[in-house]
Amino acid sequence: MARPAAMRPAIQIIDRVAKERNEVALVGSGFLSPIYTLSSMSQGRQKEERPSSWRTCFELDRDRVIHSNSYRRLRDKAQVHILPKEQNLTTRLIHTEEVYQIADSICNFLGLNRTLAEAIARGHDLGHTPFGHVGESALTDIMQFYLKDKDYLFDHAVYGLHVIDSLERDGRGLNATAEVRDGILNHSTGVSDLRDAKNRPFTPEGMVVLYSDKIAYTAGDLEDAMRVGILDKGSLPKAAMDVLGLGKPEWIRTMIEAVVESSVESQRVDFHGPRFDAFTDVRKFMYKKVYGGDYAKVQQAKSKRAVRLVFDHIMETRFQDLEQRSAAFKTLDEVACMTDVSLVAYLKENIIPSHVY
Repeated sequence: MARPAAMRPAIQIIDRVAKERNEVALVGSGFLSPIYTLSSMSQGRQKEERPSSWRTCFELDRDRVIHSNSYRRLRDKAQVHILPKEQNLTTRLIHTEEVYQIADSICNFLGLNRTLAEAIARGHDLGHTPFGHVGESALTDIMQFYLKDKDYLFDHAVYGLHVIDSLERDGRGLNATAEVRDGILNHSTGVSDLRDAKNRPFTPEGMVVLYSDKIAYTAGDLEDAMRVGILDKGSLPKAAMDVLGLGKPEWIRTMIEAVVESSVESQRVDFHGPRFDAFTDVRKFMYKKVYGGDYAKVQQAKSKRAVRLVFDHIMETRFQDLEQRSAAFKTLDEVACMTDVSLVAYLKENIIPSHVY
């Protein structure tokens, strides 16, 4: 039988223009949400560049993040537990993967831009220091001392923009879109109530990542605390567990469904209701029992001393000819980009005495 002349080839290139047109058509047909962030309507990049022939702007951002040095370093950076012996504990890279999976699921259910959410999710923690939030606190104290500025605050979200704008690709940066940069900058709310967060992402996909980050670290850190014996099932807040379910898979499923259903009810990306209240109770419990517990405090104190020793040594040996402010910022980039493993290795090689003979 002869092949019809107009028959579509089995394999062909779906280029950027075709994908952008398809997005518009799917939003127009109602298959995708009317608040979907269209690739063709991006607010653009800091530096103008020629668009890719095949990839949308958000696909390009996603790929640049994945192939960046800072993304690779997440493998050896702590989520909560520093240099753990237990191999099944969450690292910063595994946390990032879980944020991506949760965000992708929510965007899939709500008809939002999954590629934009992936780019933000994979890039959201690129500004994290060695030893997690303990490293942030240590660098805040160190920089306040050297800058003589009590208002200085090291914020991993702000620093994440510095990493992708000024440090990656030998200083050329990733030149990410405004939507991805905004999502990275505004993904973190700290210990505050999510409803009180002041700086929210301007895209719905950025909001999805904000909620996904909290869901991922709350469920993951809770499971890890049980793995190492800091918590057990009997110590968990019963009322909240009755709402959220038993075990990490059920916690995540319950919270994904809560965000999706809350968003449909509010007609914007949202998280509210009894499941949100239970989630908030668990977050408060974690900040008290895990992040601020006695075991954590001992490790945090050790980690802060290690960061200070390495920082001072690098500043004194590599940047001693610079004026203090410039030397401090140069050293900050060296230390903040280290992993837990590389910082401890530097400590052993350059500061801790070793056998000579």
